Amino acid sequence: MQAYIIRRLFLIIPTLFIASLIIFFLLRFIPGDVIDQMVGEHGAVTGMDREAVERALKHKEILGA
Repeated sequence: MQAYIIRRLFLIIPTLFIASLIIFFLLRFIPGDVIDQMVGEHGAVTGMDREAVERALKHKEILGA
């Protein structure tokens, strides 16, 4: 029983490493950035055009608010 538990504990390390690599690369290759996603959300709610929402979000990001 101890051998099984130790073997499973050692298998956790490569499993977590591989899972984190997969998630990292999936997030890196998804097109767009956070601003693009926020523009889609805020544009529909506020009724503003895309450029205005993008400028407002980038301005807010620069100010650190």
